[in-house]
Formats: sequence, C-alpha cells, structure tokens
Amino acid sequence: MSNSQSSTGGVYRVLGLIPLRLEEGVRSRHVNALYFGAFFSIGLLTFINVQQGYLFTNLGIPQDEWGGLAGRLLLINELVVLATVYLLGTLSDRVGRRVVYALGFSMVGICYVLYPMATAAEHLYLARPIFAIGAACISAMLASVINDYPDEASRSRFQAVAFILNGIGISVVNGFAGRLIEGYKAMGLDSIMVGRATFWTAAGACMVVALVLIVFLKPGAPAQVSKREGIFKTWGVAWRAARNPRVALAYVGALVSRGDLAVVSVFYSLWLRQVGIEQGLTSEEAQARAVLFYVVAQAFAVPWAAIMAPILDRIDRVAGIAIAMFLAACGYLAMPFFPDPISNWMFLGAALIGMGEMCAQLSAIALIGKEAPVRGRGAVIGLFSFFGAVGIMGSGVFGGWLFDNWAAYGPFVMVGCGNVVVFTLALLLLRHESRRRRAQAAGIAGP
Repeated sequence: MSNSQSSTGGVYRVLGLIPLRLEEGVRSRHVNALYFGAFFSIGLLTFINVQQGYLFTNLGIPQDEWGGLAGRLLLINELVVLATVYLLGTLSDRVGRRVVYALGFSMVGICYVLYPMATAAEHLYLARPIFAIGAACISAMLASVINDYPDEASRSRFQAVAFILNGIGISVVNGFAGRLIEGYKAMGLDSIMVGRATFWTAAGACMVVALVLIVFLKPGAPAQVSKREGIFKTWGVAWRAARNPRVALAYVGALVSRGDLAVVSVFYSLWLRQVGIEQGLTSEEAQARAVLFYVVAQAFAVPWAAIMAPILDRIDRVAGIAIAMFLAACGYLAMPFFPDPISNWMFLGAALIGMGEMCAQLSAIALIGKEAPVRGRGAVIGLFSFFGAVGIMGSGVFGGWLFDNWAAYGPFVMVGCGNVVVFTLALLLLRHESRRRRAQAAGIAGP
C-alpha cells in the first residue's frame, strides 16, 4: 500500500494495485492506521457477545435466563450509546478523531479487564456501560474517519476496503478467541481463569490498537468547528442537515440497517437453539450451526463489498440504498418459508442477508458522507450512529415481543418490512428528484 501526490491530495494504492484518491493532507500512514483500526474494530466489539455465554455458564446463570439477561445488557448498552454517541461525534469535531477513536478502544479494554471478574449478573450491569461508551466512540469515529480521508471520486471504494477488513476481522478475532480458550484449557487453567485470560488477552489487543491510532492517525479534524461554538449549536447542524432529504434517508437507513444486524445476532441463535433442542441437537451443536450461518453471511458480505463499491461510485447513492434494501428484504422475508432453520436451505437466506446488509451499510454511509456538510461532519455522522442505536433498541424490544408472542421468525418479518419501507422511500425520492430536474430543465428551456 502506498501514497503518491496529485494536484489536490494523495493517491493511496491498495496492495499496490487499486488507486484511491485522498483528501488533501491525508498520508499513507494515516490510511494504514485507519485500516488497522478497521480490522480490529468490529471484531473486538463482537467479542463480548460471542464469549458472553461462556461467562454466563461460569456465573451459574440458568440457561432459561440467558435470553433475558442478554436482552437487558443490550438495552443498557444501547441506552448508553444513545446518550453519548452524538456528543462523542461532536467532541471529535473539536478535539480530533484520533483522540476519541483511541479513547474508545481504551474503554473497551478496561471493560474486558473487569467483565470476567464478575461474580454475579449485577456486576455485568455495572461494567457494560464502560463497554458501551467505548463502542460508541469506535463506531462513530470509524464512520467519521472513513468519510474524512477519501476524495469523493473514491469514497465508496475506500469505504469498501474498510468494510472488507471489518468482515475479515470479525472472523479472525473471534476464531482466534476460540483457539485461545482451547490453549488456556490445555495449560491446566480452570474454566473461570480460562474466561479471564481470554478477556484479558482481548483487553491487551484493545490497548495496542489504541496506541497505534493515537500515534498514526491524522491529527485534528477537517474544518473543525470553532471552539466558541457549543455542543448544542453543532447538534443543530446535524438536525438541520436532515432538511436535505438525502441525509434524512441516510438517517432512516441507519435506523433499519442496524436493527437488521441486531435481529440476526440475537434472535436467529435463539430460534436455532429452540429448533435444535426439539430435533435432539445438543446446545453445542446448535451453536455450531449458528456460527456457520454467521460465517456464511460474512463470506458473502466481504466479496460483495468489493463488487458493490465500484458500482456505488458510478450510480446515484440513493439508488444504491434501494438496491441494498431490496436484497436485505428478500433475505429476511424469506425466513418464514424456511420452517427448519437448521436445514441447509437456510443458508440461502444467510447469503441474501449478508449481501444486502453489506450493500446497505456501504450505500448509507457513503450517502451520509457525501451529503453531510464538511463543517460539523462528525456531529452529522454521530447523529447517524444515534439513529442506528435507536434501530437496535427497537428491534430488540419489538422483535423480542414478536418472538415470544407470535412466531420465532417474527423479528425477521419485522425488519424485512422495514427494509421494504426504506426501499420505497428511496424510490420515491429518486422519482421526486427526477421530476424536479425535468421541471428545472423545462424552465430553463422555456421562453
């Protein structure tokens, strides 16, 4: 990967081959640090959920209480994210991205030191907000920096590389965590110490990433908001940006796409466990099927990012969201037609979900990055992340009710309908803009 100068900014070459145009002042070391952080960001954030069941077992929590406890922890997590993510985005406009990004990994690392020390569920409630603040920092800064660094001509391709690294990182980090557990067991540690050693290793990785980011990311933030302006004034910038219907659509896209991901990560595994036990599978076998489902989704999502990025750079990004939401809706609304979620046919739905969600994330964040004003961009993307947190909470609360009171596939139908709504809004916006352009052209051509 390299960086060469152009008339306005650098040209960064991925693996020496794929050229990505950069904003003025962005250097190869800044991009390398960003991509290093992108590789670990989502992997280290998902680590807590992947390993949570192991902690629940060590705490002696009955399996029939795992879902409720996981749901309450998720609620606490997202309430904290809602309360902080926008302010953190605004803060980054004032003190710089790298400070907040490194702070996020440091907070997650502190949580990973404390979390396995819990001796009761109440201790998890106390540690989870620390993780949530760190997660808010990481998600907001990742979204901000991948919009700060690229030139508009390369925005989608630049972001695609980050999303591909996200996907690879999820598999590598969590796969390595499984190997760590086996290794620590082989060293003769008991299950409690195995859990602690695994979490503490992850904490060490968080601190290393934080150090790399604080040293090598670009200092400051582009077009930083004046220090004389307060938090609530820049808050107004983010809300006023929604007067642009494309920004408003991106906010709604964040609401739905983040809710989609929450449904897949929470309710599919519960559905799989229920059906697996009914069919005589052990808990471990059911979990293995759930992991395989997730890997299939990622396996289709990662190359799909490489396919869609050049397309999104050449088509209207509202049209990109329409394509994304259509694909995701096909996957989710197909779930009721797969009554056996542990059959091989279910992986067709996983493939559609993986492709649709990657496309949705790329198109929504590319749209918000293009339409958000440079001044106060961190605040706008912070509000974008805020809507994503609302989507996760809504999917958890209403999806849980549908799961318990209607059907196990109810949450998937819910988010599938949400994707259809965003798809429809995108088509309506494209139609409205087309009519407006024709009207303007007619006015110019008129007498």
